[in-house]
Amino acid sequence: MRKIFFTIILFLSLISYSQSYSLIEKAEKRIEKKEYSKALKLLKRAESADYGFCGNAKIEALFKITELRFQIFKESNDIDGMKMFLDNIDPFFEFSNSYSIERLKLALSRYNKTDIDNSISNVLKTINRLDNFDYGGLILIKIDYSYSIKLFFNNSEIWNLEEKEKLTYNEALLKYYKNSDYYKLLNIP
Repeated sequence: MRKIFFTIILFLSLISYSQSYSLIEKAEKRIEKKEYSKALKLLKRAESADYGFCGNAKIEALFKITELRFQIFKESNDIDGMKMFLDNIDPFFEFSNSYSIERLKLALSRYNKTDIDNSISNVLKTINRLDNFDYGGLILIKIDYSYSIKLFFNNSEIWNLEEKEKLTYNEALLKYYKNSDYYKLLNIP
């Protein structure tokens, strides 16, 4: 009896799991066809779908959903949608600077490179090491009273710079920034 019950539960979980991922796959096909609004609706449904009893399956699905939304806003040149997406993305999903690069590109459409660079540098000079204590963190950069951006910084690389070159945390943070894709994007001479 237990074997039958376990088999039924496993079967139902697998069906639920495959149906949930099928929504993501359908959304990918809609993106390929440039049917972005339909793809977003499918991703919304996929976000609340059941992925079985494995927490990793849900997290993996949410990562994929986030990547696909990013792709949609980028391909469709929906600047307002991209800004809203980037402002509301869960920090748990940011392990690289790709989202931050897009935030910086949006800021460049409103501000000049020098003002953005000055804002970033000023904030980095005041960051306390305890503000970002994990693998990486998002640092909020206030450009002016009405506009801020979040930039991802990899703490392990900053700590390596700090240790290797005997720098303070802030000096290492600024050096990391001066060698980053953010700085290259600003193309400061």
